[in-house]
Amino acid sequence: MQETIEAIDERLRHLLAVAPESAPPAAEFEILADSLLGQEFATFSQLVDRADLLRAALHRVGWPRRSPPTRESPYLKAWGKLIKLYTKATQHPAAVPSSPYCALAHERQSWCLLRMMLIFWFELTRVPDTLWGGLHQALLRAERANVANRRVDDGLFGTPLRLSCREVHHAAALIHLANPNALPMSMLPRVVTFALELATYAQFVPPEWLDRIDDRYGIDLAGNSPPIPALALADAKMLRLYDAGALIPKVHMRLAQTGLSTDERLLLETLSQRWTGEPPKRQEPREPSNEGLQVVSDWPAIYFYFTGRAFEPPTAVSVRRTFEEAQRIQLFGGTVSDVDLTEREREKNELLYSPHLTQWDAMDCSPKGWRIRRSGARSELTRWPPGRLLLVRKHPKTYGGMLTRVRWRQATFDGEIHLGLEQIPGIPRPTAVQHFPVVGAPPTPWYPAFWFPDTSRGDEGTHRLLAPLEIGTEAKLLNLWVEHKTRGARVQEVLEKGEDYLILTFFWIDPVII
Repeated sequence: MQETIEAIDERLRHLLAVAPESAPPAAEFEILADSLLGQEFATFSQLVDRADLLRAALHRVGWPRRSPPTRESPYLKAWGKLIKLYTKATQHPAAVPSSPYCALAHERQSWCLLRMMLIFWFELTRVPDTLWGGLHQALLRAERANVANRRVDDGLFGTPLRLSCREVHHAAALIHLANPNALPMSMLPRVVTFALELATYAQFVPPEWLDRIDDRYGIDLAGNSPPIPALALADAKMLRLYDAGALIPKVHMRLAQTGLSTDERLLLETLSQRWTGEPPKRQEPREPSNEGLQVVSDWPAIYFYFTGRAFEPPTAVSVRRTFEEAQRIQLFGGTVSDVDLTEREREKNELLYSPHLTQWDAMDCSPKGWRIRRSGARSELTRWPPGRLLLVRKHPKTYGGMLTRVRWRQATFDGEIHLGLEQIPGIPRPTAVQHFPVVGAPPTPWYPAFWFPDTSRGDEGTHRLLAPLEIGTEAKLLNLWVEHKTRGARVQEVLEKGEDYLILTFFWIDPVII
């Protein structure tokens, strides 16, 4: 039986009265949103007022998020139903184009889409393309209704107290350009505040305006890090170019304020660099360099060019070697040496992994990394996102190199790509890693990895592990293949999550203790 409006109001008041830590399960929010969708409201305010109450309750429960969401979680579904409520409001007879009611409904719809994006950013995961597409389409609909620039009261984030649909859209783009996955999670609420406050000065313009923009400030969003997926859709013909000219003075004014904490100043400097397209300022001295470098991407290729051999699970290595020895004796009478076989195998692997090796030119270097460039590679831009693991080699005929991560990326208008690479400190040792197998379950796969030993304390110390994302941030027990044997390791902390790697700390547990 359909709930009455009075019953729905009572449940909404209860949700707002309880403390966030005592909030009911997310499924109740979804059920309540369904009840609101099923009601027919006589006036626009009756619908929007109740949707606003549900929005405030949902926002209180999950800011920041307490547990990782899944794509099918009731929490995300409740936000999706809330967006449908505001969509229903935009189609209400009282929502006449250009009216304050219409502006309110469109702003709320965009706000909820941004709020869903923040859930994914808080969990350091990629925002689905459907959300970007939905946000962009919401802006286009608001423009057709002539309310995209009209501000309405909305202070759920604290500041600013009034927002427009366009400002919410621009704030989402600024947060994305800030590359939230490379920032500490505790900083994200401040990034959101800065983005909302400065969104007015972020100018996103059609690509045909390129000639009117100073080259120093023009940033093509399709060619800079990180790219916004929705802007690559066929129907997204606007907002392809970002002009930072109006934003730069406002950011500099913030930096000139007195009384800023050290963390806040560092955050503003980072945002200034990412929002204006300027390469990060280095604290270390830089030396000019014009030498050629080889850059390797993709885990199997990195492992091969670092060690000189293709990665194989430890159990497969011993089985394959036994088979090769028997085959060698049978076919060649034992006359073919290990060196000959190894050389043939390397030639085969060089051919296999060569597509992952590219030639770059160094621009300058510092004790912590490189600044490199590659001409005519604009079409390959998506291969080098910030947070990507790369191996840099100076000598093509020697295996090994420097493990680095991409810290920033730029695409110039003349077709060059510039990358800022930061070295992962320490002396890496190649290894293999797997999740600790559960008794009775199938064996877990092995993955290539590198571990950085604590040389000062030996086995008693805390070591670091560079591993693929497949290991996951929730892993607690791991097996590592070290010196031809398996050793147990207990994960202490995940230090960094990149585009295709994790850096975590661990200590040995021999024998393994569960």
